[in-house]
Amino acid sequence: MRRAHGFTLIEVIIAAGLLLALCVGATLVLLQTMQTIARSRHRAMELFLARAKLEQVLSLTWGARSVDGVTVLLTDAGTEPAERVDYLDPQGQPVGSSAARYERHCTITRTGTGPAELLLVQVTVTPFGARDDPDAIWIAGARLRRGL
Repeated sequence: MRRAHGFTLIEVIIAAGLLLALCVGATLVLLQTMQTIARSRHRAMELFLARAKLEQVLSLTWGARSVDGVTVLLTDAGTEPAERVDYLDPQGQPVGSSAARYERHCTITRTGTGPAELLLVQVTVTPFGARDDPDAIWIAGARLRRGL
């Protein structure tokens, strides 16, 4: 009897199953890698937006004025609220809350008195609508207020 050369049906099915398993595994790794890259890109943008706001606020010239018995902070750019929220698009440009991708909160706290008052600035950036996100970007800075 002559022996046939080639593969049996069982060998072909096993080879196809192994190939399918490898393809599924490679696809899952690729998808997970793409998600990680997207998360990293968003985190980098959040950090950039937080640092930009912190540097902007700390670079202003600060003063204080009493208005109706309440001391308000003034800058060379005008009156600054103690807390400010900005809504930003994916490129970091200000937009309305309906088109926002990021939410940036900036809080200014005053300690001490007089011209040597310390200003503490905290900036938090999160994806829009995720204010209490435990993975939020949070940075802080401080500077002495040396009047207007």
